[in-house]
Parts: sequence; structure tokens; C-alpha cells
Amino acid sequence: MPKVLIVDDLDSNRYVLKIMFRLFGPDSPIEVLEASSGVASVEIIRNQKPDLILMDVKMEREDSGIEAVKAIRSLPEFRDTPIWAVTAQAMEAHDGLDSDRDRCLKAGFNDYYTKPIRQAVIIPRISDLLGVPIPEKTKLRMGLPT
Repeated sequence: MPKVLIVDDLDSNRYVLKIMFRLFGPDSPIEVLEASSGVASVEIIRNQKPDLILMDVKMEREDSGIEAVKAIRSLPEFRDTPIWAVTAQAMEAHDGLDSDRDRCLKAGFNDYYTKPIRQAVIIPRISDLLGVPIPEKTKLRMGLPT
């Protein structure tokens, strides 16, 4: 059974991401885990070994998601675990500074999504990564190819 860990310090943000997984249907084999901080996520990752991590970048402290992803990447068994940044930050590059996206990818995130999450974009990526099909009814409702 594939496992996904949602890491965000706000209950409401974790809830929105968690209910998104209902789009995979009532018989979905995806187990959704939650952590409310970057620090807590590292312990859950060690114990549960998720197949995908969706992590907020700015949590209880500035850039705590970036700190957490660096800590996770330092553990040899999790160097290749997909970790996607899910953030409200969307600053473009300017005055020699990296964009938020570039900064996240350099820190060790594999992908970058801004809030509000566009489900029609992220659901197919999750489906491909975890090998879990999207129900036809969901595809139709989201305007995805059937």
C-alpha cells in the first residue's frame, strides 16, 4: 500500500490535501499520514517510510520545510524519496536572487507546487508516481483524458 506524508503546520492545509486523496475513490490503496512540523516529519519518515512527501516550505519557523528536506536528504535511505514542496510562496527570481521554486529544488525538493493546489495537475502526477489509477468519474469531473 503506497503511503503519502503531508507535512504542514496548519490543520486546515493538511485537511485540504488529505481530502484531495478522496479523488482516488473509496477503494484507494493510498494511506495518508500527517505531520504538523518538519521536525515531527523526520521521525514519521523514519518509522513509516512514505513513498511520497508533500511538504509546506514555510511552517513554524521561516524555511523550516527547507531545513527538514535537507535533514531527510542526509539520511541515505531517503535520498531518493520524492519530496514535493507545497507552498504559498511564489516569488520569481529578481535582483540576482533565486525564485522560490529554484530555491526549493536546490534544497532537495523534487517538485514544486503553489497553493492553492491545482488538482488537475497534481493528481495525475501522484497517480503516475504511486501507480494508483484515477477513477474514470474523477477524470471526467476534472477534465482529464479518459
